[in-house]
Amino acid sequence: MGASGAGIIIRTKNVEDIDVKKLLESIIGKETEKGGYCDLRTEGCFYLGKTKNSISILNSDLAERFFTAKDTSEIQDILTKLPENDLIYAFEEYDSGGTYSYATIRKNKFDRRFRSLTYETTLDEGELEEREVAWNNSKKEKDDLGDGEWEWLYTHPDKDDFKCPESSLPKIKLQDIMINLFNLTTETMGDLHIEDGHFQVIKQVKAQHLIKTNHQLMNGNLEKEPVLSSRKRRVAAFLIDYFAFLLVVALVLTLGTDFMGENGFDGLRERQVPAIIIALLLYFAKDSIKGISPGKWAMGIMVRDENNPHEVPSFGSLFIRNLFLIILPIEFIVLASSQEKKRLGDKTTKAIVVKNPNRPARLPRVLALVVVGFSFYAFIFFLVASEMKESDAYKAAIIEIEKNNEILSETGGITGYGMIPTGHVNFLNGNGEAQLEIKVLGNDKDFKVDVLLTKELNGEWKLIELNEKR
Repeated sequence: MGASGAGIIIRTKNVEDIDVKKLLESIIGKETEKGGYCDLRTEGCFYLGKTKNSISILNSDLAERFFTAKDTSEIQDILTKLPENDLIYAFEEYDSGGTYSYATIRKNKFDRRFRSLTYETTLDEGELEEREVAWNNSKKEKDDLGDGEWEWLYTHPDKDDFKCPESSLPKIKLQDIMINLFNLTTETMGDLHIEDGHFQVIKQVKAQHLIKTNHQLMNGNLEKEPVLSSRKRRVAAFLIDYFAFLLVVALVLTLGTDFMGENGFDGLRERQVPAIIIALLLYFAKDSIKGISPGKWAMGIMVRDENNPHEVPSFGSLFIRNLFLIILPIEFIVLASSQEKKRLGDKTTKAIVVKNPNRPARLPRVLALVVVGFSFYAFIFFLVASEMKESDAYKAAIIEIEKNNEILSETGGITGYGMIPTGHVNFLNGNGEAQLEIKVLGNDKDFKVDVLLTKELNGEWKLIELNEKR
């Protein structure tokens, strides 16, 4: 478990009589030279090995042809060069990127082909292999992942103490089929081969020092395989980012503007376009810091490159990915219906959203959400309250209250007013109407009063009605 590779394995007889180097050169039509380790994902690098009854030829490009061909007629240039055999097994196994594929060829025809790229099934055809059927029919149970999420756990068909999560089934099936057919895996083949080695096209041997060491690829020291985020987490992260977006718009629009005044909405209109532009630029760039927006930080997820899930996409890719949120309803529909949990922005920029393995503990994130949510609503509440007190209608109401002898008598002298008045101030074609409820603080008694005022175009606020609220 953990090693990676791609290529084909041929089950044949008289293996000891086959020169694997000459076999390879007949397939690719080029001379090769045996040397040190080279990366099988680069052109011209191959790993050759053989057991008593099989030959392995590993190379990513070679393996890919078996999964992109419509049928075996498109790979006859390979098949006709191979020794007589009763089985050919093609496979791709790369934890980094979530690529797990396998195909079987018997009697020169594809029996079975399955391919999963970036955890998305892109090819699934033919009759299931014996071990696939066994896994599909095995016992399964729900595994609680926390945060209200769960995943199916499959019990190994032959080992009750081995459980496999559903997300890892393609990899496990690939290895189990390989064991069943050849009694080896990508991890063990190096030890089981009686003859093996890395071969390179001669012109590429000089570039050997630029390639990773064999230890890095074959001993399984790869980073932990990322886990795709659930749709629920992604939607929650979006909502958090959306409220942050609204907060930025509100800040830019309202700070320094008396929007409850007669000309206040003119000031809002003047700021509307720059406020929206600033907020949109920030919103589209929200994932630019390590692929994590405020919402994604709170939900413990992050954006990564689908071809290298341990790398953050470029700023340009992240920005373009979020531009697709302009068509938000379509993006939600695509995300909800996508088997690979991708929206259009993800597919266009080849990005995936995965769980952050280094996310903070849940408590700090929950507290941060509570603080941000409370701060947002407190900001809106106090903003409206402060603007209400700064409005000409409120000031006119205070003047009328302080001229009212009945109120002065009942309070024993006014000492102040409540912090937050309620009500509304409306304007239509320059005419205004205000209905306010104001708490009056007095030496002897506190109480609330209802004040109704109106204002004509270019006129002053006039009192219509003032009543103590009983």
